Amino acid sequence: MAISRRALVFILGLMVMALLFACGGADKRQPQGGPEVQLPPGPTGGIAGYVSDSDGSPIMGAHVKVSHPGFGRNWTTQADSDGKYSFSGLPAVDGYAMTVSTPPFWITTLKEITVRADEVTTVNVTRRLTQHPGPLTPGEPAP
Repeated sequence: MAISRRALVFILGLMVMALLFACGGADKRQPQGGPEVQLPPGPTGGIAGYVSDSDGSPIMGAHVKVSHPGFGRNWTTQADSDGKYSFSGLPAVDGYAMTVSTPPFWITTLKEITVRADEVTTVNVTRRLTQHPGPLTPGEPAP
């Protein structure tokens, strides 16, 4: 008895669906574009702080990104209406970098931030804008 090509494709499709269902489907824990990042087991801590203008006014919505070259991943958040941000559950190690930005005009990077076990490292960031001495020429990099 011969099976038609259409019936064979249907049966194979059912088998693949059954296999995915039995295995629990796709692994939703994997970040897009790469393998799952395994953080080291052990103690954790956090980073928190305040993002403000030079006059002390909070900068709501500032983008804050923390990264560590040894982990291959980023943690991101935005400052709340009071300019506050926080990260928790970070592995307690040296060498974090933090980038704070208020697109499209301001960005700053801080390096060598240490996270200690069961502590929150405070990193406050103040936006200081510098004034260019004259009009920008198209194509000229900003100071």
